[in-house]
Order: sequence, then structure tokens, then C-alpha cells
Amino acid sequence: MIDEFQNKKRAKKFKIKSENFQKEKKLNKGARGEKLNTYC
Repeated sequence: MIDEFQNKKRAKKFKIKSENFQKEKKLNKGARGEKLNTYC
């Protein structure tokens, strides 16, 4: 029971982490695109 609870907590944390990572990746891509556009 406790293990299951811990696993759920860990899974939730991991999900949030990966979602934040995806958001950051998109933001970085967008920032890079804007920089490239300014050079053109």
C-alpha cells in the first residue's frame, strides 16, 4: 500500500517534470527562431 502511494507520487512528479521539460524545449525553440529571424 505504501509502495503504491510512493509510486504514484513519483509518477506524478516525473510527469510534471517531463511536461515542464517539453514546455522549456518549446520556449527554447521559439527563442532560437526569433533570434534567427532577426539575423535575416
